[in-house]
Amino acid sequence: MPRTLDTRLSRLSDLNLFLVTLYGECRGEPVEGQIGVAHVIQNRVRAERWGASLRDVLSQWAQFSALWPTLSGGLNYQAILDLAGTLYRGETLIGSQGTLVKQLHWIVSGIHEGLVLDNTYGCTHYFSAYIPKPWWAGKPGVRMATYGRHEFWAGIP
Repeated sequence: MPRTLDTRLSRLSDLNLFLVTLYGECRGEPVEGQIGVAHVIQNRVRAERWGASLRDVLSQWAQFSALWPTLSGGLNYQAILDLAGTLYRGETLIGSQGTLVKQLHWIVSGIHEGLVLDNTYGCTHYFSAYIPKPWWAGKPGVRMATYGRHEFWAGIP
């Protein structure tokens, strides 16, 4: 099983890889949940525990399941690969998908430029509440927020 990003993902700019990750991880969530997931990614960059750069953090094996075919399921993975190709080619998306991608672009840009406040209060972990709790969800960690179907956790060793 490969532990490096597919070429179609790794050739993207850092910010487009960030956008594609959000698309795969939380496209069906309300904007507050999308902002929360984006802040978890940014908080991991700041913590330097998962890597020293945005690309390092996003490329970590199994940290963001949407980026790995064996973890995200075939349809979700194919959806992010399709979006990656569209972004790489510079094509314009229309309709509801185009609107969503513009919203995710706004979130990515705003967080990258420090214009969107951290609604997770420094969280470095999240999970979808409709799946069983991960092993790390519990003491000493603290659930700081819930937006849509995502719970955001801080204090995870």
